[in-house]
Amino acid sequence: GGRGPRSAEGAGVTVLVTGANGFAGRWVVRALLAAGHTVVAAAGPDAAPRSDDAVRRTVRWIALDLLNAESVSQAAAGTYDAVIHLAGLASGADALHDPALAWTVNAGGTARLLDAFGRRRLTGDADPLVLLASTAEVYRPVTRPLVESDVIGPRSPYAASKRGAELAADETAARTL
Repeated sequence: GGRGPRSAEGAGVTVLVTGANGFAGRWVVRALLAAGHTVVAAAGPDAAPRSDDAVRRTVRWIALDLLNAESVSQAAAGTYDAVIHLAGLASGADALHDPALAWTVNAGGTARLLDAFGRRRLTGDADPLVLLASTAEVYRPVTRPLVESDVIGPRSPYAASKRGAELAADETAARTL
């Protein structure tokens, strides 16, 4: 959570996009730039930016390893109005192959990132709006469009790890209000 960006319209805001190299991340970065915002793009420590030259020159790229506390602290030390958290293990097949890794990256890594921002919130140092990307797979299957009040019931390691990330967000928000 957080108080949110300075304004929804007008002057741009500074947004940290984690997972900026991923499929969704690349589109989010472009959309934010097109809307006039300043983007700090976070990608894995060994990842070269996967974007065209114009985007690469326009955004500031930083390394982010959700499994490394120092890396997360360094990324969270920046000044941002908002954070769009897309980083994580996104493959259901990879999560099925290694459920512990899915939990470590998706739930644990998210908890680590949100805690870093939560600590800054408690000191009054920073309070960016945080948007956490999850998955519809956290809900029990239904034969109609899902709504947020549907029953939670993840049925795969990937879905369970993303539900863990959601719980980390809820806990951090409650603890740091």
